[in-house]
Amino acid sequence: ITAIEIEHKKNEAEKTSEQIDKTREVYRPAAARASLLYFIMNDLRKIHPMYQFSLKAFKIVFAKASQKSEESDDVKQRVLNLIDSITYSTSLYTTRSLFEQHKLIFTSQMVFQILLTNKEIDLKELEFLLRYPYVPNLVSPVDFLNELSWGGVKALSNMEEFHNLDRDIEGSAKRWKKFVESEAPEKEKFPQEWKSKTSLQKLCIMRALRPDRMLYALSLFVEEKLGRKYVENRAIE
Repeated sequence: ITAIEIEHKKNEAEKTSEQIDKTREVYRPAAARASLLYFIMNDLRKIHPMYQFSLKAFKIVFAKASQKSEESDDVKQRVLNLIDSITYSTSLYTTRSLFEQHKLIFTSQMVFQILLTNKEIDLKELEFLLRYPYVPNLVSPVDFLNELSWGGVKALSNMEEFHNLDRDIEGSAKRWKKFVESEAPEKEKFPQEWKSKTSLQKLCIMRALRPDRMLYALSLFVEEKLGRKYVENRAIE
């Protein structure tokens, strides 16, 4: 073997290594999604101690999902197909092991974490939705909202994206009353400019106005963000 051949093989090895690195980076989003989903699954033990998912089992789900994902000559599309397949397969695998009342909790958490990772939602808005830090000891000025709901409205109104929500509800009480007292407000258009708010922002408002409809509103949110297949055939009790 001559020095020229050695140099040639070295150059080829460097090019191959560089190509592998580039390919690895292209597929990194799929690996990141899998990692995110596994940690969400692991957090389910906080809901019920019987929810235990091993990494070994998850690797099998991941491998099968990768094999089942739709092929594509376009690498970027291939990665998107992988992400979709991994996400859906993980969702199916996990929800089959959950009590019915916990399935929507898991899929909602999955959506929230995906959107946060993609920087598509605001963390403060999500924290309001999950924690509901209402302002206590307030008297509701409208007859269609109780003190707890009005406290939530006031808390939301302190956030920039919900500025003047409280004033609007008071000033346009008739419109808001019709909305709040509708049978399925999560399917109705929000009054005035509030109908142009993001889906998460609408969830926050719904959390304050009609907490009894949150299961249905969350189900619609999951369907909008991930697709119908994530919520179909799932009873809401």
